Amino acid sequence: MCRPGGRRTMASKGKGAEGLDGDGGKEPDSEYEVRPFEPGDRGEVCSLYGSVFGETATVEWFDWKYAENPFFEGVPIVLAERDGRIVGARPFFALEMYAGDRRTLALQPGDTMVHPEHRRRGLFSRMTEAAIERYDDREPAFFFNFPNDRSRPGYLDMGWRLVSETPIHYRIQNPAGVLGVRTDNRVGELVDRCSRSVAAGVLDAIEGFSTVPTADVTIERRSDVPAAALAGLYGSDVPERIHARRSERFYQWRFANPRGTYTTYLARRDGDLVGSAVVGSQREGGTTVRKLLDFLPMGAAAAGSQDVLASLLEALIADSDSADILAVHGGVLDEDVLAGLGFLPDDSFPLARCSSPTTLVVRSVGTEEWTLGDRDLTSIEDWQLSFAERDTA
Repeated sequence: MCRPGGRRTMASKGKGAEGLDGDGGKEPDSEYEVRPFEPGDRGEVCSLYGSVFGETATVEWFDWKYAENPFFEGVPIVLAERDGRIVGARPFFALEMYAGDRRTLALQPGDTMVHPEHRRRGLFSRMTEAAIERYDDREPAFFFNFPNDRSRPGYLDMGWRLVSETPIHYRIQNPAGVLGVRTDNRVGELVDRCSRSVAAGVLDAIEGFSTVPTADVTIERRSDVPAAALAGLYGSDVPERIHARRSERFYQWRFANPRGTYTTYLARRDGDLVGSAVVGSQREGGTTVRKLLDFLPMGAAAAGSQDVLASLLEALIADSDSADILAVHGGVLDEDVLAGLGFLPDDSFPLARCSSPTTLVVRSVGTEEWTLGDRDLTSIEDWQLSFAERDTA
């Protein structure tokens, strides 16, 4: 952290890049100091969050996401300061990542903030590059993120590599209500841009969905997340591909988000736990969204458990009459199962006409090897992703 008696300034390299603050290739402004977060900065960072996002960042939420992350010692935030005032922040979401028998720490940028009066000054790039430099010889092995079309060029200009698009599958529960709502977030962008023809395609998909094979299982619903039970189920079928390790500690922390409301669905056969789903509900602009955040099994057993996973998803649909949209990350459930239950991917018709799928980008740290074990960080085939790996869910 900082030296006693003063703040440690972080050097940054290169020119600004197009990012959330609209760097646009400008030379970095030397009047700004880029430095690590210090304990006394929390209040000012939360205030900046409110100014940028128009939403309150409570101390409880901040501490959960950054100060009390069990996988990282310290608070992984880089700040930009001018005249003693914090005007930019680049927080990172720490996750313990796993592939095969290799375990490491990775950081995901999130909640990037630049005060409106200080944009187009290169701060997005300076803070990002300073963080990469800071962790070059420390534990994190790589960074990964899911930028949109606007911020992706800035990442690529700074040496990040494009892996692939990461489609999300949506089930529009309330087409009339959704298409009439205007919001400022990703879900809002999707529904705002849908034309009448796309809306018709959505309706056809929902009204024409077929029955998919389900399993002879009993579904239990819980209003909490049973960390020990889920960690045990995960441990019986650990994926070989790159993913966030589902330890008991992970479940205890990841789904303690004070902003979240979670429901766990447990599938049992003859009393044995054979599948699970953690679902989060949130209000985005005037739209109620339920996201399937975590699915088990997610390893080799998933291929032979599609009927169990379909049963869990059917239970979610049955419980979601009041929701406007259901969202599932591609990867664990077969696309045929998702389509059969009325889910549409945002990278093909009709949603592709009004949606811009996010992409996965990565940045290796402290090494020229872009791998985790024998898995290639730049190959989407070597990743196993869900919403649980994203800082926004």
